[in-house]
Amino acid sequence: MHTNFTVSDLLLSAQAFALMPLFVFIPGYVLSWLLHVLDFRRRSFCEQVLLSTPLSLAVCPIATYLVWLSASVGAVWFIYGCCWALFPVVLVFQARGFRWSELRVSRYTWIALGIVAAWCLVVLLSLVDLQIQHRLYSSVAAIDYGVRVPITQALAQKGPPGFNPFFYPGREVPLRYHYFWMLLCSLPVRLFGIRALHAMWGATPWCAIGLMSMIPLYLKFFLGRLANLRRQTVIGMSLLAVTGLDIIPTAAQYVTVPLQIQGDMEWWNEQVSSWMDSVLWNPHHVSALVVCLLGFLLLWNVRSSSWRDKIIAIVIAGAAFATACGLSVFVTFTFAVFMAVWLLITLHEQKWPVAGLLSLSGVLAVCLALPLLKTLLAPAGAGGFAVFGIRPFYTADVVLRLFGVKSPLAYQAVSLFALPLSYFFELGLFGAVALFRLRDIRRKVLPLSDAEKASWVMILVSLLIATFMQSSVLGNPNDLGWRAFLPFQFITLLWAIPLVERWLYRAGDEPVCAPTSGPLTIRHSWLVAFLVLGLIGTFYQVVCLRTYAIGVEKGKVMAPDWLEDDANLGKRQFAIRELYETINEKLPKDIIVQQNPLSLHWNEHSFYNERQRVAAVPGCGVKLGGDPRDCMGVMRRVFSLYRIPNTIQDLDSVCRALSIDVLVATDLDYVWADRRSWVWRTTPIVANKFARAFACGDHSKLAARVGN
Repeated sequence: MHTNFTVSDLLLSAQAFALMPLFVFIPGYVLSWLLHVLDFRRRSFCEQVLLSTPLSLAVCPIATYLVWLSASVGAVWFIYGCCWALFPVVLVFQARGFRWSELRVSRYTWIALGIVAAWCLVVLLSLVDLQIQHRLYSSVAAIDYGVRVPITQALAQKGPPGFNPFFYPGREVPLRYHYFWMLLCSLPVRLFGIRALHAMWGATPWCAIGLMSMIPLYLKFFLGRLANLRRQTVIGMSLLAVTGLDIIPTAAQYVTVPLQIQGDMEWWNEQVSSWMDSVLWNPHHVSALVVCLLGFLLLWNVRSSSWRDKIIAIVIAGAAFATACGLSVFVTFTFAVFMAVWLLITLHEQKWPVAGLLSLSGVLAVCLALPLLKTLLAPAGAGGFAVFGIRPFYTADVVLRLFGVKSPLAYQAVSLFALPLSYFFELGLFGAVALFRLRDIRRKVLPLSDAEKASWVMILVSLLIATFMQSSVLGNPNDLGWRAFLPFQFITLLWAIPLVERWLYRAGDEPVCAPTSGPLTIRHSWLVAFLVLGLIGTFYQVVCLRTYAIGVEKGKVMAPDWLEDDANLGKRQFAIRELYETINEKLPKDIIVQQNPLSLHWNEHSFYNERQRVAAVPGCGVKLGGDPRDCMGVMRRVFSLYRIPNTIQDLDSVCRALSIDVLVATDLDYVWADRRSWVWRTTPIVANKFARAFACGDHSKLAARVGN
């Protein structure tokens, strides 16, 4: 009998979190010290720490990928081993001449550390399975982990270029995905033997740490804010918990249809995700933003430096952009367009050295990412990467249908005119900050510096791509439109910091939470309202993601099409996980374990099962690699196992033909209800009230392995 899954998940995820600095902190610290990046050796220890995680995220994935691909995993461990061996040596060198009296930790530093700790705790508590007695509930955000955990496991087993863990038409199918985040998470899995699930959960807080690190780095090295830097950093980190005004339409939807609550608050509309939502669901996209911002920041700060510093910046920036391509093609595409536009501006202004830096780093990035780009461009059953399309406004579709209008052209027209309303709710405080900043520039209250121009170019590119371009390359409705907003969100967060600071503080350091004198002005009133609503929205979102499945099971929430409307939802998930825990512990790693690909519990099957599948989902997951024509025949035969009562001989014949070693069935499968089926006429190797696993094909001997 297993211990409480919540407790074990938290402990093992915390262990993975503690191991991740070997890959997301120490290499960046050592490399920064050796290359003296941004005058690293002269910086304070706090600044060194801030730079180390983003630089590790920028360099380690592409270095791991290329070394493993061209040499071996042994060469990868040799490089990391050198970094780990050099780290204490570097610390000793840094300690020489260090005045311990300067080690005082300011109040704002303690607050910042508290915010980091709070984020790490919230992220882990939001991701792990929640066990209540013998019921188990996943977070809604676990939906995406059902794709990434198997990829992480596959990379830990065989490394890049990887194979599609969801499809096996008699051979391994090359993986077609931006999988560098999973590659990074696979390293502790391979080295320490921890589970891929816990490695991914434990790594996710480091994505948030990297994002937080970029706030003070951009405040100081891009915007040039030196006064009250630590205070502004704390304000910026706090603003990560503020989202748009999504809570207003969410509340309106609840009042209109009380039971129809969305699993994620963002789903009321074409989403502009909160920072918490982005970190929980898509740490690889946020990490791509972090490394792109770091690459640009390094180039920005060596414009007047020596050739040595420029070469180092070009190399690291090129590696960062190449890594970004493997972390998120959508964020990288957006940032590449920004870089191209900024390059044209520098050429127009005849700033030849800056143009050279941008061009050389871009060329190097393409060269480094070329092996990955070839796999991403390989034929597969995927949709269009980037096509023209006006950002939809879901409410407009509902209104049009009420009036009997079903024209796609009318929907796009209404969505276009509704964009201001859509962005008012989605962007909230940060949209208002951008409008006020634009007003100040037009009134010439705010000078149009180079940093200001670059920020506005990033804002406009991000906004235009998110508004007028769409994608469905990986099965999502519009992943490009969702992730393209990340640069916009980061810049407007930086812009919001001084506004909030002026509201919170007078000349001194003590917060007053009021304007300098008199009652709240209109401007301060909307600031307070947007801040409060944004905080409430993020709080509601975290609670909803965590407790949504419980609400569905108890009938408090209308069941969506991806969850069964069943009072046994929690018990069934607990049983499925227990079954896979036994399979993962007892059976060999190289077997194929197959479940019903049409099961509503495909996600649980996906991230609890650490073995290859023949066809894990409808369509076989060929968007991640594979030929749709191969999938059709495989799906017919797998599906027949779960719909037609088969004899044991027929079962073994199909399993041998498809190389299946273990079949898993649950009480929701058609064959479970038929007492003549193989579910009841075959002896299971693992069984409980809601799920059974059977050896089949040429591997009936597996039953003995489970019994030992």
